[in-house]
Formats: sequence, structure tokens, C-alpha cells
Amino acid sequence: MATGAVSPTDSYRRGAVDLPGVALHYVECGAGPHAVVLLHGYTDSWRSFRLTLPGLAPACRCLALDQRGHGQSRYDGEDLSPAAFAGDVVALLDRMGIASATLVGHSMGSFIARRVALARPDRVERLVLVGSGLRVDNPAVREVEAGVAQFDGSASRPFVEEFQSSCVFDLGSVPAPFFEECVDASAGVPPRVWRAALAGMLDDDDRHLLGRIGQPTLVIGGREDGIFGREEQEELARSLPEGRLLLYDRCGHSPHWEQPGRFVEDVLRFLRETA
Repeated sequence: MATGAVSPTDSYRRGAVDLPGVALHYVECGAGPHAVVLLHGYTDSWRSFRLTLPGLAPACRCLALDQRGHGQSRYDGEDLSPAAFAGDVVALLDRMGIASATLVGHSMGSFIARRVALARPDRVERLVLVGSGLRVDNPAVREVEAGVAQFDGSASRPFVEEFQSSCVFDLGSVPAPFFEECVDASAGVPPRVWRAALAGMLDDDDRHLLGRIGQPTLVIGGREDGIFGREEQEELARSLPEGRLLLYDRCGHSPHWEQPGRFVEDVLRFLRETA
């Protein structure tokens, strides 16, 4: 059952969807004609989209969720594979009565969005893939994996701060309170989720299937992305039959953090052009 309530501190409607073994927390805002589901990156939370939700809400019904094991979503199981995350998205659409939606996924969320489009193309109108590449397995991600392997009882705060700092080109372009929220969210993710979610992404390889994704797809990235470089982002866009690429100057792995105004404008333009 889906439940929602207006928070006393903001206009977001908050709720949870109870699935077998999973309680998915989400926030909802807006009532525009476009249904948009926002999928955060690795160890982030719905708050990853906090800078962009106000701009998207007038034109969209936005659902930003905490994925299983992240944020306020409860999950004590072991399956943190991209397929499991994708199944949660479809289940959320079912419970919320949404026939199809645009999926906006950042980093890990972009790979999950692709999995949803491949498994249930009837539920996906279009894709926005942010800070993404052709495949997760690359030297930068393997370096993150080595650091995560050193976690003991909790995620190392200095490691988390360094990890999140590496996701932006100019930390000064990101509001300090917002950045601290993102660090807090990652630091609160249990080490087992850090390890299992990353292992699931590293094991997943859907490159040979990307030609089946026929939905209009916008790939948004930063030219200075330290995780997925420019060539990786260009290769991803070329591999998608309806893919188009936007690269932001002086921007790293998280364009929606560093240039939220431009990000909103580009997403809304894409929605209009492909409506």
C-alpha cells in the first residue's frame, strides 16, 4: 500500500511503498503532465535531486525514491543487483498507478533505468541518463571498490567525503548544506550495501542489449567527469538508437548538483521535444 503525507518543513509529499521484503521511501511533488521517476546514484538518496525538483515540479509529477538499502528505504536482504533495483521501480509504478514514466537516473541510477527499459519497455516513455557510461567496470570504479573493501563497522567518514567530492569538478559550485546532506546520506548506508550494490553493478553488463532501447534517451554528463570520461559518455550515446548527448563544461560526475538550473532547462526541453 502506498501512503503519503505533506512534510511540515517542505511541500514534498512523502510516503512508502511496501513490497515483499522492501519498504521503499519516496517523495513526490508536482502535478504536471509528465510522470518522472528520479533514481539516485550509488549510496545517495532522494535528496540527490533536491536542487532540481523545484524546477521540474511545475511541469512534472516527480517521484524521487530512496532505493533499497539507501536513505529511509528498509531492506535487510542480500539482492542488490541492478535487476532487483529495476524490479522495485516497476513495482513502484504499479502501486502509484502510473502506466509509464520518464526515468531520470544518475550514475548507478542510470544503469538501473536502462535495466527497467530493457525488462519493461512498455513502462518507460524516455530516459535521461546522468553521469553515466557504457559499463560500470573501469579503473576509477575499481579504485572505489578497493576503498570500500576496507570498511569495518561503518562507512569511513573521510572516505565518504572524498568519494562525494570526487563526483564534482568545482566543489564551490555546490551549496555547502546540500553537499553535507549528500555526505550524511552516504555515510549512513551500511557497509554491506556499499559492497553488494557495487558488486552487482560491476557484474552487470548490458552493452550488447543497448540497441534494443528504442525510447528517446538524453545522456547528460560533465566533460571533467572523473568516473566516466568523455569518451565513455560519447560511446554510450552512440550505442543507443535514439540517444543524444549533452556535455557540460567545467562539470564533473554530477551535473544536477553543479549546474542544476541548466540541467532542469535541458530536461524540460527534452520532455517537450519528445512529447
